[in-house]
Amino acid sequence: TTGLAAAIGYPGRDRGRENSLDWLAAAAAARRNAAGLAELKLKETFGEVLPKEKYTIPQDLDDLGGYEGENHLAIVHADGNAIGARLKAITDNGKKQSGQVFAQTIRRFSRSLNQAATSALQQTLKKLSDSLSYLEEKGLYFGPDRFKPEITYYPLRPLIFGGDDLTFVCEGRLGLSLAAYYLEQFSQQELDDGTGSPQPLTACAGVAIIRAHFPLARAYRLAEELTANAKKGNDSLQPPLNWLDYYITFAGLTGHLSQLRPVSSPLYYGPWVVGAEGPGDGKKSWDNFTGAIADFTEWPRSKTKDLRSVLALGQEETKNYLAGLKEYLVKHGLKLPYAFKDGWDGNQTPLYNPLESSDFYANLKPEPANPAQTRQEGIS
Repeated sequence: TTGLAAAIGYPGRDRGRENSLDWLAAAAAARRNAAGLAELKLKETFGEVLPKEKYTIPQDLDDLGGYEGENHLAIVHADGNAIGARLKAITDNGKKQSGQVFAQTIRRFSRSLNQAATSALQQTLKKLSDSLSYLEEKGLYFGPDRFKPEITYYPLRPLIFGGDDLTFVCEGRLGLSLAAYYLEQFSQQELDDGTGSPQPLTACAGVAIIRAHFPLARAYRLAEELTANAKKGNDSLQPPLNWLDYYITFAGLTGHLSQLRPVSSPLYYGPWVVGAEGPGDGKKSWDNFTGAIADFTEWPRSKTKDLRSVLALGQEETKNYLAGLKEYLVKHGLKLPYAFKDGWDGNQTPLYNPLESSDFYANLKPEPANPAQTRQEGIS
């Protein structure tokens, strides 16, 4: 902040008064004016996959979905795996090449990396655009407040894209599913690193789910820390995999990730592998995580609330609670996710994270079923 008085008026967001103004300092006004140029770049790069009618790309984060006072946002940050190592390999090899060949190799590498990330984001935006009606039918709301339902905002806005870094902000319940979808799309791209054959790509992502009006700079820092923690899943893996980590701020808590969620917390089971089983027979696969959310969605809310409280008490309490719950689950055709009968895997439980995330996860529109596969399954 400059400390100067706010001196420039813009159409305001006070919906209780007509012709209200937001008064901004000159620096803030300049940033708002620059948003117009960013809008043009967004439409130029992603215009083909954004909805042509009805939906408006929001400039104000308050317009990213949910009812006023109830909405959450998700800050999603993704970063490619081992990109620096690949660039170093190109540089080391370039010492044996002429300057012109080396420059061409670097140029192809940079161009292919930018194209891979842009293509993955385009596919992600297309998936979201194709899912909007489906999501609205499921109860997601894409207007700014209860009083102007005729204004419908696109529930995502890219903030940083190009190269292997990506950051976007979206409606809070879409952050996890969109982050996972982006990682899947990114890993389908190929990178020209001068080896003569395109090399596959992987990335890691962090998702910070925050209440509206939570300081954006702190949320971005948290998303970066989550991405760095997700990358630790690749410490002993070659080739690296896609990993995803997240954190939900239920209150206005601030601080570093290590303060908000200690590494030794028995209630934390991540990070999770996206698009593969990963180590440990797939125990930490994203499919298992989302499958657990789906299973818990079938439970009465009172039962999931009770289980979440019991898990926080420890292993013995959880074991006793689940033993008493077994008959109820069988009677009502419900199941306990994962294969751990007592709800714990060693000193960690895989159940708490899907329980806490169930209100902050929305499935994107399912892909159409394969008719041949459907017929085959029906015969068997």
